[in-house]
Amino acid sequence: MQSEEVLDFLLNNPEFIRQKTEEFGWLHPKDQVIIPFAEQRIRQLQSQNTEIKRQLAQLQQQAQENEVLLDRMHQLTLSLLPRHSTNACVQAALDCFEQQFGLNRVLIRLWGSSQLAPNLRASTVLQQQAHKLHAPSCGHYASEELVACFLPEPVLQSFAKLSLRSPDGEAFGLLVIASEDTDRFSPELDTHYLAQIGTILSHALWHSMSTCQ
Repeated sequence: MQSEEVLDFLLNNPEFIRQKTEEFGWLHPKDQVIIPFAEQRIRQLQSQNTEIKRQLAQLQQQAQENEVLLDRMHQLTLSLLPRHSTNACVQAALDCFEQQFGLNRVLIRLWGSSQLAPNLRASTVLQQQAHKLHAPSCGHYASEELVACFLPEPVLQSFAKLSLRSPDGEAFGLLVIASEDTDRFSPELDTHYLAQIGTILSHALWHSMSTCQ
């Protein structure tokens, strides 16, 4: 079909364009005005550009948050390095959680060493719970015995739980981080960094317990 034939068809069928405007994106949805292809394409590109900028901003924010987390984990590692006794290692970890992470509802319980301070020894129930944790777990539920280890106020609403394991994979401790914020440790939370924290703490505590045997 030649261009002249197309023009003749459009002149003889004026309703054709209006019938096809929405299908081909010629009609602006707000004012119902027919707009040229070029303008429509520009608007599409502008919309895509806005979405790309939004995604880039999200990625930049996530990168900044990851950098902060990595720095805090580095500080945790440094705080544990010079500690030789298990008690000193636990206290250094608790101090770092509070000062670097802003977490002051942290519980560490251990077993497997006769040198442990009484307040660090895990009950049989807590040991059983730790053995069942093969990966960090976040959520709004914690057992009554676990909740009883914390002060009654404020009421805790979310928990992060992970087992501390020896180099051969045997559980020897339990780490629980609690918060009165329901969303702080929601079930949807990515546990990648929690797992790394567990690895760092496990290594330091297992070394200190083995040295003090």
